[in-house]
Amino acid sequence: MTDYKDLLFIKTHESNDSQTLCRYKTHDYVYPTVIKNVLSYYLELHNKSLATQTKVAKRLLDINKLVPIYIHKELVLFPIKQKRAPIQYYINAHFIIGIKSKRNLSTIQFEDGHYLMVDEHFYLVLKKWKESCALKYLLTKN
Repeated sequence: MTDYKDLLFIKTHESNDSQTLCRYKTHDYVYPTVIKNVLSYYLELHNKSLATQTKVAKRLLDINKLVPIYIHKELVLFPIKQKRAPIQYYINAHFIIGIKSKRNLSTIQFEDGHYLMVDEHFYLVLKKWKESCALKYLLTKN
């Protein structure tokens, strides 16, 4: 089993809609399934379900779209594309150290010099990152 605790982001594999690329700090792994099944797999490792975690996040953050998913204290994934987009991203908020933009591209900087460039506006990425950090705080303050 791949150690998911160093997961930076999950992305629909560009060469095939039914494959999912998972980028870790040290390597990449391609799952032969859709992104929703990969999310469900990570949640099941912690006895959680995608439906329940989505409902909890919607209620706590009072949002309905692009809802972050809390898996554990070092893995909070937030989407930046709609579910119907051909290429979807779920980014781990825990390892982000900065976000910068240039024109319509945003660069998400992770620990250890890793980065991801996405064709999404800076303010959307920043907003979703903040929501993910808020969700993590709300669910771990106990």
